[in-house]
Amino acid sequence: MENLKDAFYDTFEEAGANENLTSYALIAAGILFVIWFILKYSERSKMSLPWKSEKVDISTLGRSSWMLLHTTAAKYPVHPDGNVQKQMNDYLHLFAQFYPCRECSDHMTTYMHQNPPKTQGRDALQYWISKLHNDVNAKLGKKQYDLSDISKVNKRWGADEGICKKGCNAT
Repeated sequence: MENLKDAFYDTFEEAGANENLTSYALIAAGILFVIWFILKYSERSKMSLPWKSEKVDISTLGRSSWMLLHTTAAKYPVHPDGNVQKQMNDYLHLFAQFYPCRECSDHMTTYMHQNPPKTQGRDALQYWISKLHNDVNAKLGKKQYDLSDISKVNKRWGADEGICKKGCNAT
């Protein structure tokens, strides 16, 4: 499992250091992270993994996916160029398309059709992801998050901090 975690951090750092990388590098980092998180923290079973006989708790998958989306938004450029904006838009559409829970995949796809992703900058993206998260929480009867100060949301997800667990303090 540690190798998966290291692969995630290496891929995410490489993608963050090179804005010309395609959205596929970010998707690869995201997939590695979700797999690592699920394998490390899942205890109950509801969702089956094709390469393991164990099953993954859908709640664990959801929490790790929200962590990935919010953290990615917190690290997104404040002023991305058009190419980066397109890559993030592609990333979000592919994320929804390949999400392992069909119901969640369909919901995110429908949500994006009705509310296209806002990729103009960090705050816009974080606000859009947070609105999606609130929409899901409303369907599940869960708490809605306060979005009146999106900078606080970004700070919560590490916008001002490095994510590297190797000690290099990369942002």
